[in-house]
Amino acid sequence: MVRMASVLEFVEYRPKNEQVQTITDPLTKIRIKAGNVATGSGLAIANLFKAALEKHGIVVDHNNYSTEGLSVKNIIDKNSYFSKTGFADDENLVADILVIGTVARYEERIGSKIAVDRPASVGFSIAVVDVKTRIVIWAGKYEKKQIALFDNLLDYSTFLKGGMVWTTANELSAIGVEKAISEMGFESLARN
Repeated sequence: MVRMASVLEFVEYRPKNEQVQTITDPLTKIRIKAGNVATGSGLAIANLFKAALEKHGIVVDHNNYSTEGLSVKNIIDKNSYFSKTGFADDENLVADILVIGTVARYEERIGSKIAVDRPASVGFSIAVVDVKTRIVIWAGKYEKKQIALFDNLLDYSTFLKGGMVWTTANELSAIGVEKAISEMGFESLARN
């Protein structure tokens, strides 16, 4: 049973080479399409996860564990992630699960709710780690570039969840966070 979760600021991936098209998250081994990543987007997505988990009945540890200096390049695996964030020592472990991830794309829309020159686009990976065993118990990703409803009628659910307007990157990320939490099954975990 999950009683408490810690959510770390997601690592913001910025390739040195603009030719990089995709990255492989070292924690999840999931490939994500790379793009521009706005400063602060890792914290924004972590905060969305904290709020969504609390909404689903999971207590969230609001200690701020530093992810400063972390990058996709210096995280070899989940153990290096733990040691670089202060989770290597058992006395720091107050949660049952740890939600961590990487932001590979966080591009804000250019335009308004009604008309855009460039729509919002986001891409991030998520890993849920059992704190005691250090085992990744769930991993996934969310990638979405909002497109006009008439360009893809099959994506009507994102259009409706976004309020039937052009969304911001944060609003698009919130849809992804809710989708991930639904896939993780936290509703049932919180009730046990």
